[in-house]
Amino acid sequence: MIEGLYDKQRLFDHVVRHLFKQHAKAVSTIDGKVSCRYRAANGLKCAIGCVIADDQYYPAMENMNVRELFESLEISIGRKIQKPNGEWSVGTEYDMLVRLQNAHDHRFVYEWPMYLKIIADEHKLEFNFTEEDWKGCVA
Repeated sequence: MIEGLYDKQRLFDHVVRHLFKQHAKAVSTIDGKVSCRYRAANGLKCAIGCVIADDQYYPAMENMNVRELFESLEISIGRKIQKPNGEWSVGTEYDMLVRLQNAHDHRFVYEWPMYLKIIADEHKLEFNFTEEDWKGCVA
């Protein structure tokens, strides 16, 4: 279990801290195609991969979406994740996790600080990071 992720703010901070420390996307090349992975062969983890505890991860997860990982994510953080009630899930933890994943997968690393700030604003969260924290992302 990953300790201390008992609310949305701490979950957000955990993911952002991980991405800024890693300064790289978690990708693998499979059949000549580069694709984002929850856990890449070189040990890098994406925005969702860093929330999956080692004892909850298994390689078949790489073919699953975030919704399919709820049980493993909830066991990993030791609590329930706020799930969507309908078609769209704006404001839920699920929405936040999907947006964090999309920032990892679909934005250049140097764009992460801007997009992560937007996610924080959309979810009424504090962005507790300074330029020093993300310095490597803008290189």
